[in-house]
Amino acid sequence: MDTTRQTNDQDLVRTLVAQIFDRVMAVQHLQQPIDLTSSPFKEPALKMNEVPELEAAQQWVEDNVNITTRRQGGTLHVEATTMFNIPAETCWNMIAHPDNCEVFRNIQRCTYRKVLWNGPREGHHQLVVVENESDWSFLVIKGALATKLLVEVDSNKGLMHFTLAPDSPSPMRELYGRWTIAPAGPLQMMSDGTTSSPCCTLTLYQRFTPRNLPPFLFHLFARFTAGQIRNTFEDVLMEVQRIQSGSPTLGPYSTAAMKEISPPSPTSSDPAAEGQHHSHRHKHGHADSPDADTVLAILEEASNASCSANDDDRLLHRRQSSSYNGSGSSRSSGASMASSSRSEPSSHALKWRNASKPAAWSGNEEKEEDTIPGSHNKNNSLSYYDRASSLVTSAKDTLRAARRWIDEHMPLDDDAFESAWNSAFGDDFGKGLWLVVA
Repeated sequence: MDTTRQTNDQDLVRTLVAQIFDRVMAVQHLQQPIDLTSSPFKEPALKMNEVPELEAAQQWVEDNVNITTRRQGGTLHVEATTMFNIPAETCWNMIAHPDNCEVFRNIQRCTYRKVLWNGPREGHHQLVVVENESDWSFLVIKGALATKLLVEVDSNKGLMHFTLAPDSPSPMRELYGRWTIAPAGPLQMMSDGTTSSPCCTLTLYQRFTPRNLPPFLFHLFARFTAGQIRNTFEDVLMEVQRIQSGSPTLGPYSTAAMKEISPPSPTSSDPAAEGQHHSHRHKHGHADSPDADTVLAILEEASNASCSANDDDRLLHRRQSSSYNGSGSSRSSGASMASSSRSEPSSHALKWRNASKPAAWSGNEEKEEDTIPGSHNKNNSLSYYDRASSLVTSAKDTLRAARRWIDEHMPLDDDAFESAWNSAFGDDFGKGLWLVVA
């Protein structure tokens, strides 16, 4: 292998396994006595309290947020991830909050919100229908767009995913998104006796299939979409700064989780106006929102498509095929759900959501509903060594994904790959690291 090729191999391996380095360091930390005063995790290049303005936030996002885009036919896949030095539950409060339009520039207002189903602990696991209005611009065209979404929020898994409602007017034929929030860094003892990680990783994956977009404009659409996601992370960063300064924009998530927003009532008593209002509600589906079973089926179908398209172990596990038949009804056997808008989803619909819990959130299933992202009760059966084992497993999954990418784009035999790995991290440390994750 010539010098240039070897250098390129080393750079590629170093980039692809950067996550493994941090995770293995976390494993080593957890397998030793816990030192609550130090952290093996590097601080972000720019501390949050040093980001006073949007311009500085833009630079921080440019330097610290990894945004990747991939085209698959007429579909665009975008994923962005970074780490913030706030606890996962604090980040969750911002992402899942019903009033997060106050934080995100891409959402001007929420015009409709209805809770279809609520779990045993109010607000911790919900199925929701929302309609947001956003101002947009593409090239020289500007406008406002109302987008109706079906959303599942689950703080137990640090997961919120959403997809277009079947009756949503949209320039997108398909839109699916998933926020994932995971604790990062060493555990610290809290005043209430629980332990919590001081940092979190935030990942946003989105899939877009635009309607009737000329192929020669696709690269512009990809740049526009990546820019919108960059704006979103800038907004998160600036809200993190406000939280750390003691002046958050949003109140506690728990007090707003059950919030519902109805479309405005007509101000005129004119029968014609009333008829127009009724027509508007019917058009957007506010009068008859889908039941929880249907929402779960639609979200399952969208998530399955996401997993199939990416073929990546880090994505949600593949689930059973959707029972949604496209007409707004469910094909599942057995009796239909009760008419109550917050009744328990049927057993077939629960199977797939219970299968999607990432290893980092695994624990006692009986206590799942009582777990908040990033918080670990001192009596929880999930020990430090169990968490270390989960991190090693996650590191191995990342290594396998990296190896698949290398085999596809730049085939290397085992000896060449291991040699590049060791050279990238230094022979002694690289060999030790290889033994842990190989």
